Amino acid sequence: MRARWTRLVYKLPPLLRPGTGLKRWLLLALAGFLLVGGGACFYYDRSIPLYALLLILGGLAVSIAGIAAFARSLVRLPMEQKGYTMQSYSQRLYTLNVLSKGPCVATLGGGSGLASLLRGLKQVTSNITAIVTVADDGGGSGVLRDELGMLPPGDIRNCILALSQAEPEMEQLLEYRFPEGQLKGQCFGNLLLAAMAGTSGGFLEGIGRVSDILNVEGRVLPVTLDDITLKARLASGEVVEGESNIGMSQRTRGSQIKKLWLEPGDCTPLAEAVAAIEAADLIVIGPGSLYTSLLPNLLIPGIAEAIRRSSAPKVYVLNLMTQPGETEGYSAVDHLKALEAHCGPGLVQFVMANNSFEIPPEQLQRYMEDGAQPVVCDRQQIEKMGYAVIERNLLKVSRDMVRHSYSGLAAAVMEIYKIGQKR
Repeated sequence: MRARWTRLVYKLPPLLRPGTGLKRWLLLALAGFLLVGGGACFYYDRSIPLYALLLILGGLAVSIAGIAAFARSLVRLPMEQKGYTMQSYSQRLYTLNVLSKGPCVATLGGGSGLASLLRGLKQVTSNITAIVTVADDGGGSGVLRDELGMLPPGDIRNCILALSQAEPEMEQLLEYRFPEGQLKGQCFGNLLLAAMAGTSGGFLEGIGRVSDILNVEGRVLPVTLDDITLKARLASGEVVEGESNIGMSQRTRGSQIKKLWLEPGDCTPLAEAVAAIEAADLIVIGPGSLYTSLLPNLLIPGIAEAIRRSSAPKVYVLNLMTQPGETEGYSAVDHLKALEAHCGPGLVQFVMANNSFEIPPEQLQRYMEDGAQPVVCDRQQIEKMGYAVIERNLLKVSRDMVRHSYSGLAAAVMEIYKIGQKR
């Protein structure tokens, strides 16, 4: 019931959501007007003129106080500021009055899974730090990494867009991929990040400038500024290099991933990322590809250690489906065993899993033909490993894919934050 109420609140216009500090003052002003009206009726009847006068004066005082408080809340953001529509103004006001008071959440991951989480979390709090993997070496990001010597921007771009309050047209522009020519396959958002990095003090400053342009609520940080390479040893003993190759190792080489590491092994975590983890009220790992989005963050020296030191609730969000070529055939316990094998036990206290599998049969069949299947939550085995299991309906099915529900995932994550507050 609480999750349904939370989802309903997210769908309201920002100014109508609880906590904005506007509706209460309007109600106070309305109460004052009612008192004035009641006093006027008594005065017109002349039955109790003194009480009528007191009601009118008291009602006027209450109305003025309500209107003044309402106006004071509104002018905290200047309406005349360029670039503000009424919709963006109301969103900024909601951010100032409500979201800025929300918990500090540090998230770690990459890809579309982390972006889904961020799109939901930004409806709850603006104190979000997305710590993003930079091990990608495929696609347009890989090309920019090779040709410009920059860190891969693809996952960074996805997270910036997820936290952005920009208009849909701007998001479409940044997601645009060139269909032909030398830029074929390149995403405009990646090129913008590359340009900003080149015209500012570096990659981190470029991310900040793009975030400012897109009105991002929260921060997006690379887990490291070092040029890292992801390597894996398979069950067959073969060593595979590069995120794009590792992600398909089971499919192309017929052997499962056994050990993952980074080169150079002494890479340095971004200081701001470590500070964000230490200051967090809640730490969320995932959802995302286990070996190519999540573990590359946790293998950076100092990151897992910072998570362990934190007293905040820590949760691992399982994927909805297994990853073709990477985690084919994995259950929830298999994911946790891989996490423990690389980071040791006890990194998180909570495991969040989806408990709804209402996927249309034809769509499920397409996933299974591709080597993916729903991640089964073997709850009893997970609890024997020492983790608390949270199962919720996190599923959102569109015409062509299965994704996490933004609002459902955010509501479930905030439940864990509240559990941690009570401890």
